[in-house]
Amino acid sequence: MAEALLLRTLRLNCLTNAYADLWSELYDDSWAQDSWAADWPGLPPLGEAGPAWGWSTPLRTERARRAALVELDALVALMLDIDAEELIALYRSRFPQMLTYESAMWFDADGRKIAENFNAFGHGQTKQHFEQLMAHLDPEVNGPVPDGYTAPFYKADREAEYRQAHAVFSERLRRSGWQSPAAPDADGAS
Repeated sequence: MAEALLLRTLRLNCLTNAYADLWSELYDDSWAQDSWAADWPGLPPLGEAGPAWGWSTPLRTERARRAALVELDALVALMLDIDAEELIALYRSRFPQMLTYESAMWFDADGRKIAENFNAFGHGQTKQHFEQLMAHLDPEVNGPVPDGYTAPFYKADREAEYRQAHAVFSERLRRSGWQSPAAPDADGAS
């Protein structure tokens, strides 16, 4: 799982060519086979970045960057032996403001964020964009797509995304033969 953690971390942080040497030094050929754990329709393949840093190496859209952060949370939770429901309980109890912001947050087909709260606005978003989105999503109004955005829209749902990513990473770990440090050994002792 360390490789999955490193890939997502570097794709989030290696934003400029100043990181080219670091990227090349740490690049692992196995990353080409890595894929997103949660279902993120419309995102480019996670493992598509090659051994040489390029402009497309870092995750640049708001949705792709959020996807990597969600999956990093799930990976670290597994490494700390925190199950999915405990991770969600931590999210609810320790990050109530983020929960509020994400309750009215969508992403367009190009990965642009659009949110109700001005503290969570996506890049270049205005209040009118959110109002246009609500009119667009309302079946009775069926308004046009907000100016500068591309349908379809995907609703942020961190709890469902956590559950899915946690389940996929748990299965990957199980197939690799990894056993949780807290799991009982063959004799039943932990």
